[in-house]
Amino acid sequence: LDELNVMLQKLKPEVAGAATFSESAKSQDDGKQEVRNIHARAKGRQERSLQTVATIEDILMKTEQKAEDTTTEFVRQNEVVHNIDDKLVVLGDDIKRAKRELNAFVLRMATDKLILCILFLIVLGIVVAIIFHFALKSDSNNSSTPAPK
Repeated sequence: LDELNVMLQKLKPEVAGAATFSESAKSQDDGKQEVRNIHARAKGRQERSLQTVATIEDILMKTEQKAEDTTTEFVRQNEVVHNIDDKLVVLGDDIKRAKRELNAFVLRMATDKLILCILFLIVLGIVVAIIFHFALKSDSNNSSTPAPK
């Protein structure tokens, strides 16, 4: 862009000089064909230079607009990336907290299962003790009563 601006600044004085030369050549109509030819060439160069300057200005404006659009898009994308990064940090913290809570829950479940196993063994022991108590009692009742003849 800087190079185009420098080139544009260089061409503007040449175009202005050509216009001045063209006007002065027109005012001195002494009938010489050579002056007319120089004038025609100068006018042609002036028109081409003006077209080139206009083209360069157009390209320069389009380039500046594109650069501005690109910069705006980069800023927007940068904000999006920062928002995603912030959300990922929060998500990572949530995952760590959930892992701690899940580990605590698994430990409580293991403890509960151990307690249930111990309770089951106690109940089983009580049931076996009751069965043995009644079985021994009925055996002792059976052995103390004479058998019928």
